[in-house]
Amino acid sequence: MRRPEALAAAALALVLIVVAASAAIRLGAQEPVLGALRLAHRTAASLEVLVLAGLAWLAWRTRQAGAATAAAIALTVMLSAIGIVAGQRPSPAASMANIVGGLALAACFAWMLAPARAWPRRAGLFAALLLAQGVLGAALSIHWRDAPLMLLAAHVLLGAALVLGAAWLALRARWGGMIAVLSAAVAATGGAALMLDRAFAPALLHAAAVAALVVVLVASLDKHQGARASRLRW
Repeated sequence: MRRPEALAAAALALVLIVVAASAAIRLGAQEPVLGALRLAHRTAASLEVLVLAGLAWLAWRTRQAGAATAAAIALTVMLSAIGIVAGQRPSPAASMANIVGGLALAACFAWMLAPARAWPRRAGLFAALLLAQGVLGAALSIHWRDAPLMLLAAHVLLGAALVLGAAWLALRARWGGMIAVLSAAVAATGGAALMLDRAFAPALLHAAAVAALVVVLVASLDKHQGARASRLRW
């Protein structure tokens, strides 16, 4: 693995740590685990900034900077600003931005590691629906007790449509089996969280499965049936 790819992979791992720790904190983790989660969150977020700075410097030096790098920088700046302003008790709007922004940032680094191939037909629509599902899920997580029934119904129905879409993609994309397994995990953990009144374990597993599905989906989509790209898609 070349240095840019190694940096992108490291940044992706750090973002996933931040996403998981943030979800656990939001879902009500208690001390002493809460303190460890906050430390892990701050450490991983700080390291991600440093790794991204190194990746951006390499991209600038080799004149290969692209949309993925620019988007990752913009999202990192936005999420850092939200973290500083919102503190440990973020508003619902700040929580929503953190959830969706974290998933988008993970997708940026996954895209940098993806082969230079074209997406399967209609995969863009699937990605857009997945983003919409993420927004609905974030809203439910934040407003669990007072969320309108229509919001829950929309999340469930769109989730069912996405499971069917994932089955279609599994036949055409790289890592199709993993996409299918993660889609089933998202549905199963989401159903368990709903039945158990957003119990900590299934809700956290649901958030983790969603993040993993986003990463695998983005990393698996391709451009002509060819060999791996000769340079990083940053």
